[in-house]
Amino acid sequence: MTEQITINGKKVYEGTVTFVSKGYVKITLLSGDKGTLFLNEITDLPINLISHFKVDSKIYVLIKKRCFDGTLVLSMKGLFNKNVSTYSKRESLYCTAISTCNLGTFVQITPDLIGLVYNIYLQKGTSLLASVCSIDDINHRISLVPESVLYDEPDARVNLNYGDISIAQNVAEECAA
Repeated sequence: MTEQITINGKKVYEGTVTFVSKGYVKITLLSGDKGTLFLNEITDLPINLISHFKVDSKIYVLIKKRCFDGTLVLSMKGLFNKNVSTYSKRESLYCTAISTCNLGTFVQITPDLIGLVYNIYLQKGTSLLASVCSIDDINHRISLVPESVLYDEPDARVNLNYGDISIAQNVAEECAA
């Protein structure tokens, strides 16, 4: 394997997304190895993979195992997310609206972390910058206050980054779905 880097003490590999469905993402690593990243290897939360991954975008993944036919089972679990206790009040976060409820809008912060922006109702797929208002360590929840809406068009795109590393290109193509 080549093109290995270390993120949060874990060996990860760069690859390119070749196919996206509701349950998995097909990825080709720079070494030429092909693998599958299943939804349960990204998060335990119900997210729309088609909204988070785009064909030909670059992505960093962990190699979980190699199957008998040479294909890889890949993972992103715990790679880029933070535990809610590591966030601090007034910290600014990039997030994407995923649904609304009577309290406000639920937003995706990382694949494993969803927050709530109270009393603001945004269209699904809207990207925004929000600051942390309160943290609930017991229930693993975070509430946010919006700072600014970045993209509110259904076809708007935003690149999500971890430092100078692009995690995935977030495309709000299925906002109306």
